[in-house]
Amino acid sequence: MKIALRKKPVIAISIVVLVLVGVTWLMNRPSKPKSPNITPAITAVVSYGEGGFLPETLKVKVGTTVVWKSDGAEQMRIVSNPHPEHSDLKGLDSKTNISKGATYSYRFDKAGTYRYHNELEPDQNGTIIVE
Repeated sequence: MKIALRKKPVIAISIVVLVLVGVTWLMNRPSKPKSPNITPAITAVVSYGEGGFLPETLKVKVGTTVVWKSDGAEQMRIVSNPHPEHSDLKGLDSKTNISKGATYSYRFDKAGTYRYHNELEPDQNGTIIVE
């Protein structure tokens, strides 16, 4: 009987130690990595036809990608104003002519008002307002 009595405190202490170790582990375990806060891509489209750009003025949020799509028989080349320097927004330049059905995309990452034109028909202008 003496041996059985000695085992009870050992078992009780062992259970307490296991519970404390388990609680400590649960409280300090590495947290599950949170999924990144991914903002869905925002895209807006400007069509180009014989009448010019539609819409002529477009309001978008910062981070929006604007896609210019040639819908007419005429070609276009998107460039920043003013003509012929194209200095308002240096990166806004399709660099090549865009034929019917083709597109050019530019992502606007900074708020502001950006004017552009068709280099092949400089009197055809448009404006992107980024808020």
